[in-house]
Amino acid sequence: MIRSYGAIRSAAYPIGSEGLGRQVLPGARRVNSGTWAADGSLAVLTDYGREWLGVAQIDPQSPEHPLRWLLNADCDIEMLVANTTGTRAAVEVNLGMYSRLAVLDLGSAALTDDFDLIPGLVYTDMISPVHEQVAWAEDDSNLFVAWHNATQASEVYEAFTGKAVDVYRATYSGLM
Repeated sequence: MIRSYGAIRSAAYPIGSEGLGRQVLPGARRVNSGTWAADGSLAVLTDYGREWLGVAQIDPQSPEHPLRWLLNADCDIEMLVANTTGTRAAVEVNLGMYSRLAVLDLGSAALTDDFDLIPGLVYTDMISPVHEQVAWAEDDSNLFVAWHNATQASEVYEAFTGKAVDVYRATYSGLM
């Protein structure tokens, strides 16, 4: 569960079978989102001990400090969306005027895929958070993203092929 205190402060609490857990990284200013990884750890977006948001691996039994950084760049990581098995996650790397969409291996901490989409951003609006604009196919074979730039309307793309999807005729499982 994420508790927001405005745009620059948030706190996270894992929810498990025992109920609400201890606060994740209580020394962080921001813990914006998280996901369970296949190994039982948590992967969270946080600025713990740094200026930028990165992806940290957390032991849910000892959530006060990161086990390690999975992605620690000199820019904000804006989004973290895990696949259905918790082995990989789509990440949006903020490069200033546009973003880079990539896949992070949650076990090895390697960026395994880097997509060749037009320069742009994951679509956002005043209602939907950025992680709701990305979806993995049920079998993890594809990643769909609502992507936009300054000169054209937002479109849904198959990230692995870079092709726009006709969402009115799409039959992809997990897209809608």
